[in-house]
Amino acid sequence: MSAAWMWEGQWLCDSAGRQVAQYHEQVLHFGGGHVLVERDTDEGSLTIRGTTSLGEVFTLRQAGFSVHHLHAQCGLRAYRLPRTRRFGRERVILDAHGTELARTRPRGAGLELSGTGPLTLDLVFLSWCAWQVDNPQRIQRM
Repeated sequence: MSAAWMWEGQWLCDSAGRQVAQYHEQVLHFGGGHVLVERDTDEGSLTIRGTTSLGEVFTLRQAGFSVHHLHAQCGLRAYRLPRTRRFGRERVILDAHGTELARTRPRGAGLELSGTGPLTLDLVFLSWCAWQVDNPQRIQRM
């Protein structure tokens, strides 16, 4: 069974329109957890870092010259976020074993997140990062 969520404005909402996560003043809020987020575009290379309320460090980096391939580390958990097509903005979120966990796709000013598993703080962070990178209305050249 597939689930769908949508980033719009500062909110991540489920398919019923319920707000399940929020980004506000550099902090992602989800459930009882929080991630303080900072972005670094030093020397033309994108890095987004986060520190959770439990002290875990989350990092997303571009792998190479462009943002076509992104790599992430959430605590000890590794992820890859490659685009699914050469000129498209849809991404697949893969765990360290190459298992697909979710997909992201820009929709208007928002970003759709779909997956078969539960929504986790990792997926909230990774999808928010993908939204920052891939949404044409939010892109800040990096």
